[in-house]
Amino acid sequence: MQKVIRCVKENKQASVLIGITFMIALLYNMLTPYTTDDYAYMFSAVTGERITNVFQIFPSLWDDYLHIHGRVVPHFFVQLFTIGPKWIFNVANAAMFTYMIWLMQSAGEEKKNFNLLIWIAIPVALWVYLPAYGQVFLWFSGSVNYCWAFVFSLVFIRFYIQLYKNSQKVLPGKYMAGLCAYGLFFGAYSELVSFPTVFVSFLLLCLVVLEKREIKKYWSYVIPVITAAIGYLTMLFSPSQASRQASDVSLGAIVKRFIDVFEIYYQVSRLLLIIWAVLLVLAVCYHVNKKQIIVSGAFLMISLLSMALLSVTSYAVARHYAIDVFFLLVAIVVLMKSLISKGNVKCVGYCICAYVLMNSVWSLWEGTYDVFSVYQQQCEREAYIEEVKAIGNDDVVYVPIITCQTKYSCKYELLDMQVDDTDVWPNSAIAKYYGVGKIYGIK
Repeated sequence: MQKVIRCVKENKQASVLIGITFMIALLYNMLTPYTTDDYAYMFSAVTGERITNVFQIFPSLWDDYLHIHGRVVPHFFVQLFTIGPKWIFNVANAAMFTYMIWLMQSAGEEKKNFNLLIWIAIPVALWVYLPAYGQVFLWFSGSVNYCWAFVFSLVFIRFYIQLYKNSQKVLPGKYMAGLCAYGLFFGAYSELVSFPTVFVSFLLLCLVVLEKREIKKYWSYVIPVITAAIGYLTMLFSPSQASRQASDVSLGAIVKRFIDVFEIYYQVSRLLLIIWAVLLVLAVCYHVNKKQIIVSGAFLMISLLSMALLSVTSYAVARHYAIDVFFLLVAIVVLMKSLISKGNVKCVGYCICAYVLMNSVWSLWEGTYDVFSVYQQQCEREAYIEEVKAIGNDDVVYVPIITCQTKYSCKYELLDMQVDDTDVWPNSAIAKYYGVGKIYGIK
């Protein structure tokens, strides 16, 4: 983060673009309402009371750990932000998104190298190619679980990329202690992001050891990997986690699920895989730094490992494949920046960026309109509920189901509200949030 601030001070172009990116992200967050799980996380899983302070969070998370899932670290942040008004989260999430773009455009680099076109192309490429965009970057609960996981992943692996590219720079002891603690935190953050990132980071460390034929100098980098593994195992083997794994774990079933998962992965990533392969060929032909190619391959491996993990989970939806596409995009960015630095093939990178930008025009309009439409429907719903409460007819409330058309809405392919049962998720939590007796959705 200090490097970002330093670059902003020294580069007016960077400061303007970072500011614009933050403001646009903030606007979309402001237009995104709460939905589904968000209401449930506002209340303690133990007492059912509204969470109003930090101390109420821990018993609720422990109950989740025992009965719902082991991913309590991101859900601590979710419940923490439900204590205050949503604008606080909007600002935090917009800042995380902007920092994520910074980490993507600087992945694999040691020196400050801000590229105007690539900075613009990255968020546009995410908009166009990432499945379930609204769930990953705008949805209150979803963005903490996915967007923030991307940020924490890029921060963790950055230390190992820097070591791989410059093995003379070893972290001092006080920073290494911090990285060990961070490893424990990150390891327990996400089933589909943490393990692939930590595993690939360890492989980069192994490459350093093999290249230098020395272990003693670099042994300290093993400790963050170990602490991350401990964090991951505490999440993976939580009492509730077994229900989130596939029921049939026989070899034949796993292979079948892997084939199914890979087919979907190929469908959503086909164009990006082709682009990466073309860039790889060009990088080899024009003698791009070998370590840059390895770093790009490392991000591709994270993408593939995350995809492979879906074959042992109980279900796989669009937002899970967004993880795979995200790291594939990072792999592309690493190669593209390396090629752009080569003057004779600079036009290739610029052509790809131009193609992405032109391909986004209609989806930008369509997606923005859909996000605003959902915002309007939510405002109308809330105004109606307040009217009903004002006249005292709030025992049973009927509200229209909010509809959306594109992946850019946080509600896309998510349940807005039950139409036939008010005492189950999410209606029960929504009713408590608005202070009404029961609430029904009507189509």
